[in-house]
Amino acid sequence: MCYHSRLVFGCSHHAWLGVSRPCELEKAFGRGEVNTGCSTKWSHGFDTTRIPQKCRRCVRSEARQGYRLSVVKNQIKALKEQLQMIRGVPASTDDGEGRGLASEPDQNDVDAIF
Repeated sequence: MCYHSRLVFGCSHHAWLGVSRPCELEKAFGRGEVNTGCSTKWSHGFDTTRIPQKCRRCVRSEARQGYRLSVVKNQIKALKEQLQMIRGVPASTDDGEGRGLASEPDQNDVDAIF
């Protein structure tokens, strides 16, 4: 069992780096005495480096998820607008917090009602 250096990301994923201390089997493989080397990887706290960045896989996953979420939000918004058109409700302005602010009625609108 060889000890390898390890890199631990902020997302708790890790990556194996080079061999820091090879075992006797790996040394014998390096000298050409055996056909196969050591396949067991171990790490020690002294050979482990932690970094706050996320790994590439998590960064790509978050980017894809953000894109998919924006597409779904746009579809929901379009469906709500279509539903308002079907119901005949005038579209209200949005203040950015999800609360619709109805505009003040115009005098012509009031006359048309009565």
